Amino acid sequence: ADGKTVDFEEINKYLCIKNFHILVRRMMKDGKTTEEIKIIVDSLDENTVIITDEIGNGIIPVDQFERDWREQTGRICCYIASQSRKVVRLTGGIPVIIKDESK
Repeated sequence: ADGKTVDFEEINKYLCIKNFHILVRRMMKDGKTTEEIKIIVDSLDENTVIITDEIGNGIIPVDQFERDWREQTGRICCYIASQSRKVVRLTGGIPVIIKDESK
């Protein structure tokens, strides 16, 4: 599923979600709170792969929504990482395993 276009109600039908940060943005624009988004995340299959961009670096946005989006996306991704068996950060095509409890 692509976070840019996937229907919120159908998100748990997929085993891979790319552009998760955009999905969070769309949900926030729709009025969903961080807790509501966490409930949606909890409804995903335990084998779902979530792919997101790191959006917290760089210049702090002037726009309040942009700051809130970055903050809440970071919190939700930390929550996902805490619930995940494996977390990999990919930088320049090089995978760095941050967490691996699958062994």
